[in-house]
Amino acid sequence: MVIDNHTYWLVSAYLGHDHQGPLPGTILEKTVAESTRQKTNLIIGCDANAHHTTWGCTDLNNRGESLFDYILTTNLVVSYEGSEPTFISKNRLEVLDLTLVSLNLSNKILNWRVSKENSFSDQRYIQFTLIKESPKPIQFGNYTKTDWPKYRATMNDFDLIKLELSDPPLCALELEQRVDELTAVINKAMETACFLTAVRGKKKPYWWAAELETLRKDCRRVFNRAKKTR
Repeated sequence: MVIDNHTYWLVSAYLGHDHQGPLPGTILEKTVAESTRQKTNLIIGCDANAHHTTWGCTDLNNRGESLFDYILTTNLVVSYEGSEPTFISKNRLEVLDLTLVSLNLSNKILNWRVSKENSFSDQRYIQFTLIKESPKPIQFGNYTKTDWPKYRATMNDFDLIKLELSDPPLCALELEQRVDELTAVINKAMETACFLTAVRGKKKPYWWAAELETLRKDCRRVFNRAKKTR
């Protein structure tokens, strides 16, 4: 799917109970790796059948720990809010379904929720809002790079100004009106002659900090060493 020239991969994954070996499995791992290589936005709806407190379960099991360890080695984050069960059967309530998204999408996934709508299944619908467009960059005037000759030429363009400054104003109201007109012309001249610079926004969510980045790297390094040395 392409939105505003940005490619999104929407993936539905099922990690069955009979899966042998570490989660999530070769196919999904290759998909995530290829998405990272192509720098696409990735959203995974995953029926994980795995328990971990990170996504709202009340306990942990080996499948959950295996999947969580894998997530730490990727650029994926878990979108989840609250502890509403996603799986409901006659004698069991549990959170088994995950929404995994690329880190750069984590602040674009809003209002994640388990739907109250009847799905006619033991699995419940998961809904969320994906912000289509990023906020437009804020621009400010870099006055150190102003084209002053262009500014003066604009100010000297009396056809643009259309102000009869040689005639004294008749009253305070007319004086204020001329001040407003002159101010508008000055601002217009600055917009024409001043170099605009966009404020560079943070690529990561507002809550991401240097300490979290360090901890994430340390965790990945320790996990990779443990995986190699067993």
